[in-house]
Amino acid sequence: MRRWRSPLSSLTILGMLFWLGTAMAPSVSSPPATITALAAAPNLSGESGPLLPWPDDWCVAPCPEPPLDPSLDSDDWKPKIEVSQTEPAPTPVAARVRASAPPPAPRPVEEWRSLVSAYFATSDVDLALRVISCESGGDPNAQNPRSGAAGLFQHIPRYWDARTAAIGLPGASIFDPVANVSAAAWLVYTEGWGPWAPSKGCWG
Repeated sequence: MRRWRSPLSSLTILGMLFWLGTAMAPSVSSPPATITALAAAPNLSGESGPLLPWPDDWCVAPCPEPPLDPSLDSDDWKPKIEVSQTEPAPTPVAARVRASAPPPAPRPVEEWRSLVSAYFATSDVDLALRVISCESGGDPNAQNPRSGAAGLFQHIPRYWDARTAAIGLPGASIFDPVANVSAAAWLVYTEGWGPWAPSKGCWG
């Protein structure tokens, strides 16, 4: 026996299939707000409307450097460094130092040999002349600026009066060659060469 189906049942089945198909179809979401704002932004001409399309020659790889304007000199864009043309101040010349006059050349002591021979033993004459050469350089007017020692044998002034009194020439000048040599001979034969020991490295 053939089963009969009601037309209502068929419509119900078709409606259910249509509903399932609509529910399973993918829906298109609304564009983000940023895209909508960009689409409404003014274009390059200043009018509102969609953005202009990208140019066809837009490079995908790194683009080459844009050509420079030939009207610009290559040095125009470089920072300019100001170089001072002021010459440095001249170095002050050091003050000249006045050189002291060189000491006078020693006088030959041989001119005093005869005087020395009159008061010293013959064996002591050469030694006495060497002492004169080291002490005063043969200058009867020589005087040490520190100690005041003066004359041919450089007698110390504080001992001079006692020595001149001992040789019988009281009041004689310490620069008198005769008194100076005579007092030196008396000192050598009473005390030895000790009074001239500081210069022994020269005459000894």
